Amino acid sequence: MRTEAELLSIMESFREPFTAVEAEHDRAASFPTENFELLRQSGMLALTAPTEWGGEGLWSGDRFLTYYRLLAVLASFDANTSQLLQVHSHALGILSNAADEAQREKYLGPIVRGGKVLASVGSESAPSKKGDGLYNQELVPVDGGWVLTCEKHFASVSAGADYLLIWLAVPGDAPYENRTVCVIVPTDAPEVELVDSWDVMGMRATVSWTVKVTGLRLEADAVIGEPGYWIHRDPRTFSLGFASNHLGQAEGILDYCLTWVRERSHLQHSDHVLYRFGDLGAKVFVVRAAMEAAAEEWNHGADFDRAEFLSLQVLHMAKHVLLEISQVAFDICGARAIFRRYPLEQAYRDARSFTLHTRDDHLTFTVGRGMLTGSFSGKGYIDGATVPRIGK
Repeated sequence: MRTEAELLSIMESFREPFTAVEAEHDRAASFPTENFELLRQSGMLALTAPTEWGGEGLWSGDRFLTYYRLLAVLASFDANTSQLLQVHSHALGILSNAADEAQREKYLGPIVRGGKVLASVGSESAPSKKGDGLYNQELVPVDGGWVLTCEKHFASVSAGADYLLIWLAVPGDAPYENRTVCVIVPTDAPEVELVDSWDVMGMRATVSWTVKVTGLRLEADAVIGEPGYWIHRDPRTFSLGFASNHLGQAEGILDYCLTWVRERSHLQHSDHVLYRFGDLGAKVFVVRAAMEAAAEEWNHGADFDRAEFLSLQVLHMAKHVLLEISQVAFDICGARAIFRRYPLEQAYRDARSFTLHTRDDHLTFTVGRGMLTGSFSGKGYIDGATVPRIGK
């Protein structure tokens, strides 16, 4: 297990090679394969695997904060790869935690040792869909196994993944969230189709394609976790990971603006520019401090509901600060910064796209309700579901 300082140093070493190809992947909406090869070679694809299986044990125990700091560093110079690594790392962490020993031997060991890439695939929000995005797809039982037919969207990482961790439910009468499982599926199975549907404004290099699976026969052990596991027995969430990505990107934009002004003496004496730096610097600092405080709550592990309650507040502020700084950056740098040879144009599109991942009003409403009632469940707000508190 490497120290936090060692991991941060490795992540920082990717700055030059990742930024060298960032615009190319944005324009082509292509998966950053060479970035993931560097991540693989450095062992950074095993961040959330248990140490006894060759991982770093992040996003668990007392190693939440290190994980979020790493995401923020990466997002400061490549928000797309940071999001991809986050999705892979969350999927690996879930597999590590929910799998039984036989499944760990069969799936986890080869994935960690081989540096394989995982995608977590769940969304049923088709771009043309006019209703809500709640899940409703189910496995079909057959002869001691399952048949999988589904269509999922916004499947980040899928274009470069070796395995898909697909979320859906087993049949039954219980509420959907109490029947939810994930299944592990190799992307090269002939029943799996990856559809290049990712023609979007920003976060183009996440290549969040559509996944279609038709009539795939699965053995019983391809189901990871008992029904409702993620809701009832795993207290973790994704909220602070997204907040850390937004924070890192905001810090990166601010650093770029500072460099821009340092190289242009005529801007250095502008009261407007200096005020903007002071204002934005204070806001970024507050989000950073809040992220670290929320991460410490996860590290302590005493009250996971409180940890998520704080994480949603951080996510709300991180979204707003990132959106503001991605726009104000042009007021600081001026019209010359709109040329695509500079990174601010992509950063602006990426920020607007990335912050739409979850509806801020819905999550912040949940925080407000918790403040008023004095009751909040870390998993109770997911997709509008009403579910018990962890362990209750």
